[in-house]
Amino acid sequence: MNSNAIGFIKDGCHIQTNINISRVNLTLFALIILSLCVSCLVQAANSDSDFQYAPVSFQDENTTFVPVDISQQNVFWSVSDDLSSVQARSETIFSIQERGSPFLLLNPSTTGALVSNSGKEPFEIKKMTASPFSKSNFYYIDKVLEPGTYVVQFQYSFIPDLKMSSFLPIQYNAHAFGEAGIPSNYVYDHFKLTLDITINSQTSNKYQLITNGSVTTGDKPNTFHAQYPSHFTSMSFFIDIVEISKVIESKFEETSIGSNKVDVLIYGTWSEVAVQAYKELIDWEFNEIEKVFGPYPYSYIILKTFGAESPTNLAGAFAGAMLMPIDYTMEIFHELGHSWYMQNISPAQGDDMWLYEGIGMWAPSYLPAGKENREPQFNQYIDLSANPYSLSSTKYMHDVGPAILSEIHSQLQCKGGLLKYLKKIYEFKMRDGGIHNRTLSTKEFKLLLEELSGENLDEIFSYYFKNF
Repeated sequence: MNSNAIGFIKDGCHIQTNINISRVNLTLFALIILSLCVSCLVQAANSDSDFQYAPVSFQDENTTFVPVDISQQNVFWSVSDDLSSVQARSETIFSIQERGSPFLLLNPSTTGALVSNSGKEPFEIKKMTASPFSKSNFYYIDKVLEPGTYVVQFQYSFIPDLKMSSFLPIQYNAHAFGEAGIPSNYVYDHFKLTLDITINSQTSNKYQLITNGSVTTGDKPNTFHAQYPSHFTSMSFFIDIVEISKVIESKFEETSIGSNKVDVLIYGTWSEVAVQAYKELIDWEFNEIEKVFGPYPYSYIILKTFGAESPTNLAGAFAGAMLMPIDYTMEIFHELGHSWYMQNISPAQGDDMWLYEGIGMWAPSYLPAGKENREPQFNQYIDLSANPYSLSSTKYMHDVGPAILSEIHSQLQCKGGLLKYLKKIYEFKMRDGGIHNRTLSTKEFKLLLEELSGENLDEIFSYYFKNF
């Protein structure tokens, strides 16, 4: 048989005019290997040996800085009567995989101590000043620890970002979502959180905790206990304290695909018109978004709107919750769309933010795009070795992200399109209630797509990324 037989084949995805039989045999071999890879992927679902998603350790002169993997945090806030300041402490459980000094995001006022059966051992906390941390807000424990699991107590104080007409414990414009109020490893960790809040009110003011966790009230006025799922990251938590008498709100239900009920809360403290405007938008957009992404993954939607009293107009997405300026009504699809994949296809490193923002920007267009649509300025635009410790959602992440996803969608279109495989990744990572879930690096995202679809995506990723 001639191994260079000529033929014509059209399978709905690719067209070939020359068939080399030896290459077909290699393709069959590759498919066998791929099936083994997928089998391995399935087997991984029954174990804890997933990808390791934490950022890498860093060597500087005689010190090895090692990232932490936080598994549990119990946080306690004592809040002033006017909500302007918080005294806080946390009991944080984390593990490290290498010998060295652990680093994580901490409030600058933090002091800490290791907790063991023999008592508490105070340690000093120092700011990371060496590259690539010179412009970051990471701090490290000035003590070399062996690999293992540790319990640490942190004490700190912080000032909530009330400029956003919200109590959110964040430095919002820096994406340091957990930095002020909750020790964290940026968005690299998924961890279980319990939060106890006491508002030290000297007046008759009554407060409400609005959050995307489960809440119970204490025996004393203005005391709250909240619990959050273990698959939340520090970007997930929406935490707001408002004076009840000042809240303008609208509560209603949406019916999700499959007839599940979704409780919707839209609120603010300044405009009934703004609350009503977002109510109408949710009514109109919710089912349209579900047509793209599938069933909504939460039983609630929380949206806080703010306006003229805020000096900045930044929208934000959390797990099933949004913070929206009144003039951002056109962004509702983008911000609400984050809720489908925020905890499941979220960035493992700062240079992976293209993926997080790209999904939200790409989904509304939902259009395939080939090489002919490439923007020359995006050629090797994202440098994966630049700084994994600096998280940014700059404009280029919003632009290049959807461009990359559109190309991937185009290549996968004959096999169901990108959304089909985003859903498969979602299902894989949320098995067993999400206890195996981890954030994704760019390389791990590509690997999962290739193993699930059988497509080789090398050319697309090598075009857009340096040092891939």
